[in-house]
Amino acid sequence: MLQANRLHREAALLSNSLHTYPDEETEAVKPVVDQILAKREEWKEVRRQIDYIDEFGKLPEPKPEKPTTAATDLTEGEIKAELQLTMVKISQNKKKLRDRPDHAKAPEWESEIARLEAIKREYNEQLIRLKYA
Repeated sequence: MLQANRLHREAALLSNSLHTYPDEETEAVKPVVDQILAKREEWKEVRRQIDYIDEFGKLPEPKPEKPTTAATDLTEGEIKAELQLTMVKISQNKKKLRDRPDHAKAPEWESEIARLEAIKREYNEQLIRLKYA
């Protein structure tokens, strides 16, 4: 709550300073207005967190990071199962991207495909090493 009050106060002080600029100096006011807008966005985010805590008692747990490398120390069967699962996920993301290329999450899907392709390559390399070792 203190952070929300501090951000609100800072934005108000900046807003109160706008009257010191002459009307014809719009370029000089732009950085101040940008700072006000940034403070207001920070304030909104803090308020969202406060409201969430009021409603649920705590902030949500952060989502775990998705792995960027293939799992190691797997048996051949486990590698094949993981490889199949990875290929299914790649196919699903490619289908979403193909069906809705203008969707807001399209860049996210593209990065997910790239991540999964890298994991797929690693699983294939692990299978080759197991087969020819």
